[in-house]
Amino acid sequence: MPKKSIPSPSDFGFAVTPDGGTFVCSMAGPVTGGFKGLTVMLVQGPVEKGSLSITGNTARFKGRATVVLVPGMNKEAVQIFNDVGFTVTVRAGGPGVGWLTVNVPAFAKALGGDTGGFLKLGRISVER
Repeated sequence: MPKKSIPSPSDFGFAVTPDGGTFVCSMAGPVTGGFKGLTVMLVQGPVEKGSLSITGNTARFKGRATVVLVPGMNKEAVQIFNDVGFTVTVRAGGPGVGWLTVNVPAFAKALGGDTGGFLKLGRISVER
């Protein structure tokens, strides 16, 4: 089970190996009301080399991202933050089985926690 997170309708993609990779996640906030008035939160960036760990069907990796908030937290139309740390944990599987949790410590308190949840479409694969 993913750790407790704010349900967040999302589109995401990632490709990660021990040498690093890339991650992108666009989360829609108003559907859940959990994003403190944000319409969209985008987290996109490279995955740190050597950060991938795999245990069974679960993988974890981290990196530094550009984070875009629409609208911004201080009533700006858009806020962009660079070099923001993130950690992602995923479990392999399809709808109802696979899940993703995104932890962005710089925003977790303001948002009320991590974001993520179980897949409704698609599949997460963990390969060795």
